[in-house]
Amino acid sequence: MIKQQIIEYLKTVKPVNSHSHHLSAAEHVGMTLPGVLNNSYCRWMDTTPNTAAQAETYVLRNGCNTYVRWLRAGIEELYGLPFTAANFDELSRRVEQAHRDPSWPIRILEERCGYERILLDRYQRPGDDLGRRQLFEPVLRCNMFAVCVKPGEADHNGNDAFAFLGREFTDFDEYLLAIFEYMKPFKAIKFAVAYDGDNDIRRFDHSKAQAAFREPSAASPYRKDYYDYMIFRLCEMAGELGIPVQIHTGLGRMDKSAPLYLRELIAALPGVKFDLFHGGFPWTDDTLALLHNFPNTWADLCWLPLVNTSVARRFVREALDVCGAHRMLWGCDTWTSEESYGALLAGREVIASALADLCAEGAIDETYALYLAKRIWRDNGMELYGL
Repeated sequence: MIKQQIIEYLKTVKPVNSHSHHLSAAEHVGMTLPGVLNNSYCRWMDTTPNTAAQAETYVLRNGCNTYVRWLRAGIEELYGLPFTAANFDELSRRVEQAHRDPSWPIRILEERCGYERILLDRYQRPGDDLGRRQLFEPVLRCNMFAVCVKPGEADHNGNDAFAFLGREFTDFDEYLLAIFEYMKPFKAIKFAVAYDGDNDIRRFDHSKAQAAFREPSAASPYRKDYYDYMIFRLCEMAGELGIPVQIHTGLGRMDKSAPLYLRELIAALPGVKFDLFHGGFPWTDDTLALLHNFPNTWADLCWLPLVNTSVARRFVREALDVCGAHRMLWGCDTWTSEESYGALLAGREVIASALADLCAEGAIDETYALYLAKRIWRDNGMELYGL
């Protein structure tokens, strides 16, 4: 069976994980089964169960939800017991016991997931590598530079751009140069402004942005000009440094967060590589259109197999149709190692299922299916990020 053949093959390939929010060692101390659930997307769906009685209702209500399904699958494989109400107390004991060893979370990532590299977005501390640079490649999250016009303002993660740089600035161009210098060591920058503002980036006027710089009034008529220009200029800087720009598309505040709103930004910067996250779900067709028209765009599956496994499977096929073998990659987009492992299982399932379908239709042969699988799982990430 070709699907299982692809899955077994991917188990031999060390994946490049394009996107993770992995918790620090301190945040893993005392981790419990409810703690794992609470530090996952499952908490978006329902209240975390703390007892076997609560778990029984929880499983019945959410067993069909893809966040819950894949985290359950990861927990069951890691701890050797089905995730049921009857096993809840024993699973809880096993999770707590395992986490008494502070090396356990990293061992899951290195030994069970087998990651080659992980692109890390520590939004609480932008640019942090958790002291493990051999595994984690830090990404500089840049929302604060778009959102903060003056000292004392913060993005939705609580980051103040001026406090972050640790300097006083009165000159706009000096400020831009300081950001450029700060960006230099990084392999990528990231915008998740769909949680702060929108993706409708089209105002690239330096003079209007300069007029808003350090403007005390939140009602400045140039505030949106500043936001748009800063995103444009930082993306332009990334191109000058030869590094990709990761952009969150789709879910968020859902205020102009669909991928197609990025069209003018992408068109204005043909030399910049844009890694478009999450397939743009639920607006996956927007991503397909951008992939078709702009060769400087990449389709990133991160999060999508967890959000909606069925859509992810379809998206893999459709994205391969329009962008080819070398512009798709995958990431876990999780906080804990348990959910990262569940996301890895989901990613393998989605890729193998989509490629098996193409084989069954005679669109590709088995040899090419394995080539595609490896490109998505590892090679495209290594290549795009210069790892």
